Amino acid sequence: MVDSDHPGWKTQFMISVTDNSTFVHDKEIFYGLGNCPPTEPDQKELNKVNSNKGVIEYYTRVLRTDCISSRKEKIQELLKSGLVKLKNKMFQIVPKHELL
Repeated sequence: MVDSDHPGWKTQFMISVTDNSTFVHDKEIFYGLGNCPPTEPDQKELNKVNSNKGVIEYYTRVLRTDCISSRKEKIQELLKSGLVKLKNKMFQIVPKHELL
């Protein structure tokens, strides 16, 4: 059973979901985990980013969580804690961090 109240990975083969969002699995590439409106982030856009904030903004759009401001704040907290770091515009978990 598909939960149509939370579009995301669970809806990859649905034809339509709530809020007039439409996915046609044989014509569109599905991406994202959240239920924010889908956008078309471009890899070239990431190449132009030169700040942590910009990288966070890019990936939250890709994952369709960009409309949830608390997500961005949580990612900033993870970066400040040292548990997650950014390297070459990619997030990495620090394997020997004290929290792990």
